[in-house]
Amino acid sequence: MYYTIWELILFFFVYAFLGWALMVAVSAFRTGRFVNPGLLNGPVSLTCGIVVTLMAVLSTSYDATTTLELLQAEGQRLMLVDLLDGGVHELPESCRETLGHGLTLLKELPLRDYPLLLTVGDFVQWERER
Repeated sequence: MYYTIWELILFFFVYAFLGWALMVAVSAFRTGRFVNPGLLNGPVSLTCGIVVTLMAVLSTSYDATTTLELLQAEGQRLMLVDLLDGGVHELPESCRETLGHGLTLLKELPLRDYPLLLTVGDFVQWERER
């Protein structure tokens, strides 16, 4: 999920206030009096606001597509290997376009926030040759 700048600002202030309130409550319970644990004079904790906002930004997944030109890939099997789960997926013909002179255009290849390996040809020998 992607967040707008206004949502991130809202995250910062809401969680900065909630973090400050929790720290005030814990310190009041321990010492028996009000103590402002923050760096600022207002009811905000910079640490809590920044950490939660960074977590929101860094935990978003990334999905996109790209286009590549390959040389000498005509007639070859093109596979994408998911390096997280080991899944092997053959690229459909709809993703390929032959440009001539040994060039192949790969359209709409998925990009993820984890590694995918593009292989050309058979990279696994399924049967043992005798």
